[in-house]
Amino acid sequence: MPFPNSNSPLTIKLSEKFGNPPDSYGAPADDLAADLRNMAIALAQLARNYGVISQTDQAAFDHIDDWPLAQQAGIRRLLAQTVDQLRPVTFNWEEASTTWYSLISFGPGQGLGVTFRSPISYPPYGP
Repeated sequence: MPFPNSNSPLTIKLSEKFGNPPDSYGAPADDLAADLRNMAIALAQLARNYGVISQTDQAAFDHIDDWPLAQQAGIRRLLAQTVDQLRPVTFNWEEASTTWYSLISFGPGQGLGVTFRSPISYPPYGP
């Protein structure tokens, strides 16, 4: 992992879902990529639909839904491309004064690392 010991419940589930393609997707890669590109489906709803968050975890749903729209769009694009390319992605989280994320590419055909940063402390998705 690019940043050891910096995980949240959400980044652990994202890493499980996108860390071992295509076996970890739980759905055909084409369907997952198409859903990620479908802006009519909220990103939080996609997280629910694909088992990243549980059907009953409203706090996690609201947390994703509250991400800045530019960040949601960037993550959608990133995930759709990695699904198309079957590249593994590892996610981490760090506390920061502003909300943003960074991407590390480990080289062509290799995995990616995404680190989310936000002022929100874990658990449980709030200060």
